[in-house]
Amino acid sequence: MTETTQKPVEAENCGQCHRCIDEFKLGETLKTPHGDLHVPLSSMRMILCPQCGNKRCPKASDHRLLCTGSNEQGQPGSRYKKVDFQTTGAEHE
Repeated sequence: MTETTQKPVEAENCGQCHRCIDEFKLGETLKTPHGDLHVPLSSMRMILCPQCGNKRCPKASDHRLLCTGSNEQGQPGSRYKKVDFQTTGAEHE
């Protein structure tokens, strides 16, 4: 794909970040016996930053944010928060 045919990243709906997928309800609607079921695009494929390829990069969460090139948890703007796991038990004292 050439640069002229690519959708600009600053577009209102890039169709690739978590924000656009949620806001514009991108995905598929499945017909079930109990009614229609919306399956978001993020349930069908891995959402990655288009520049660095990391899932925790803030740009993967919202295309309007800058790419950090990092896959660290807890980056400002990223939907992946830092999780601290506390260990318990005598073997960890």
